Amino acid sequence: ETAHPPVAATAAAPEERLLAHEAATRLDGALGALAPRERLLLTLAQDGWTYRAVARGLGVRENSIGPLLQREQVLAPEPGC
Repeated sequence: ETAHPPVAATAAAPEERLLAHEAATRLDGALGALAPRERLLLTLAQDGWTYRAVARGLGVRENSIGPLLQREQVLAPEPGC
């Protein structure tokens, strides 16, 4: 017979679930406010794509990816705003 961990050990506390849901809602709102190209830039970079691959996907020069990402980070709203 396989031993299973107690339910309390595997289930997130209600407060943790609420905080995670609120964070996901804020993230969805922030991403939804971006232009499609900006959203794609951030998503590809977050997923670990190389600057070269991101540049090809966006149809821009590779050396422009760093400055574009920097601009998006500067323009990002502060958490909780």
